[in-house]
Amino acid sequence: LAKTPEKCSTLAETLSWVRDNAQTLRQEMQDHGAILLRGFPLSRAEDFEALLDAGDFTNMPYVGGAAPRAQVTASRVLTANESPPQEPIPFHHEMAQVPSPPNYIFFYCDTPSPTGGETAIVHSHTVYEHFRQIDPEYADKVERLGVQYRRVMPDQDDCSSPIGRSWRATFQTESKTEAEQRMRDAGMSWTWLEDGSLDTLTAPLKAIRVDDRTGMKTFFNAIIAAYTG
Repeated sequence: LAKTPEKCSTLAETLSWVRDNAQTLRQEMQDHGAILLRGFPLSRAEDFEALLDAGDFTNMPYVGGAAPRAQVTASRVLTANESPPQEPIPFHHEMAQVPSPPNYIFFYCDTPSPTGGETAIVHSHTVYEHFRQIDPEYADKVERLGVQYRRVMPDQDDCSSPIGRSWRATFQTESKTEAEQRMRDAGMSWTWLEDGSLDTLTAPLKAIRVDDRTGMKTFFNAIIAAYTG
């Protein structure tokens, strides 16, 4: 890299370092699947957001996501999940249930947990290979047919559930008409229920996707979360 992180003693130096190394960081992410950035002088969520801006990482609004979250900054930083800590969250691709999921995701630790608290990650090409080893016939079927997700979105956020995001928050609107247009754009079908919640069904989506950057097949879906959530 053009400049070692040890020399980034201020936020300004950090942002300059990220700007100078933005392309290298992207290549490292592609080569290794993930990068750990540690020891930088980021003291608040706004500093983290400035780092993302400095690297020119595309901002993707959280439209279509299932997790109840709180907005932390005005732009792109949200809490991880507002559900109780005892609720399990299985391995999953972020927003696998939308037609165009993000290419990358960043995590920022603001307040370290005194015990545990680690966010584990796994390379989805490795998961795909294990999937084929377990049941090649079923793996081929999943790849051929894809997957559809049915989700009932409450009228208001239900923070007791890891997938309790309301339709209002999911589509970032208070208008049923606007929500319907966003579902229509995504190829979804839906039914409004008497209690104000929304029963939705996605269009068929690829469950095994090829990463255009690496040519690798990936287990890119939320099947496990859908069955256990």
